[in-house]
Amino acid sequence: MGMFFDPYSDYGFKKLFGEESSKDILTDFLNTMLPEEHQIVDWRFADEELVPSYISDRIKSFDIFCTAANDDRFIVEVQKAQSKNFKDVALLYSSLSLRSLMKHDDSLGKKRRFSALYFVGISNSLFDEVIGNNGLPVPNKLYISARYCDDDNVVFYSGLTIKFVQMPLFQKTEKELESRFDKWLYFLKNLQSFERIPQILNDPVFAHAFEVAKLSNMNQEERETYNKDIAKRDEDEG
Repeated sequence: MGMFFDPYSDYGFKKLFGEESSKDILTDFLNTMLPEEHQIVDWRFADEELVPSYISDRIKSFDIFCTAANDDRFIVEVQKAQSKNFKDVALLYSSLSLRSLMKHDDSLGKKRRFSALYFVGISNSLFDEVIGNNGLPVPNKLYISARYCDDDNVVFYSGLTIKFVQMPLFQKTEKELESRFDKWLYFLKNLQSFERIPQILNDPVFAHAFEVAKLSNMNQEERETYNKDIAKRDEDEG
């Protein structure tokens, strides 16, 4: 067994991105995908009664209320999945979140409090092939950022942006890393196999992420939870 946990396990994903103590880690990761006007400076977990986060056996998600430097407020829904129908799931869950947000904003009787919703999906498997309008397969891409557009490819609704990362398509080596986004994908892709912290990832945020991911930092209860997660996943995939 290596030094670090599997970030795609239920335990590993939540420990790395879904805890208050890991706030700097999630902020840094998400800011590599968010536009300049929505760079996160602070966030808190959403109230469950406001934004429903339905969690199935195969998909884990959480929602955070974010504040940008310009004081703009928006929501990011983060999910990890191994499901082949992840696109359908993203549309369903985003619709539920938007519906709840609109009800909440209407109840305030004032200008909408939240300006945008981002769905960020991290998948450790590839999507099913999708056929486009012209009858040709739509190619799989490592990173997809999509909005609702009309037939002329003009944005019809800008309030929702869906972002996907298909980790199996990331193949860069340490020497090929160019951006902060590259570094995060390299970290997630190779975390379990690292025997040391690569020099290119030697900064405070990644140092914290590596510390969080150390198997040696788990107590007995955490180790049992982690082992059960891995065993259940292997059984499901078997």
